[in-house]
Amino acid sequence: MSNKYFFTDHCFCCGSKNIKGLSLVVEKHDEYSLIKCSIPSEYESYPGIVHGGIISTLLDEALWYAFYFKNLFTFTRKLSITFKKSVPVNYPIMIKGEVIKKLRASLWIGKAEIFDNNKNLFAFATGEFFESKNLENKLAIYFKES
Repeated sequence: MSNKYFFTDHCFCCGSKNIKGLSLVVEKHDEYSLIKCSIPSEYESYPGIVHGGIISTLLDEALWYAFYFKNLFTFTRKLSITFKKSVPVNYPIMIKGEVIKKLRASLWIGKAEIFDNNKNLFAFATGEFFESKNLENKLAIYFKES
């Protein structure tokens, strides 16, 4: 997989052609995925605060990519999120996703967290993900050579 990367042009998180999306770039690291971004005010809830649904979406996205970077194609089964602090809009944050362990045949667990350059923790999540062997074939059209 080192010569291919995943994309969907219209994905809300990583799609390059979704004009209402976040256009996130997800970095591959040895043991985790990493997203560096700031969320614009279009996605706020209370004035100056990023909407909790967007925070949840960011955590889920980082987790999906953490599995993908380990050549695992997954669907989210359960996501448990803890919000620690409000994330300000237009504020630089990082979202890290990691695969923790395999629970059984096709069920995995992962964790993700949102923090800033000073290591302030804003939110974290643990999740269960179903592995799908069929999903890889369905997503094959969404790969580009690097």
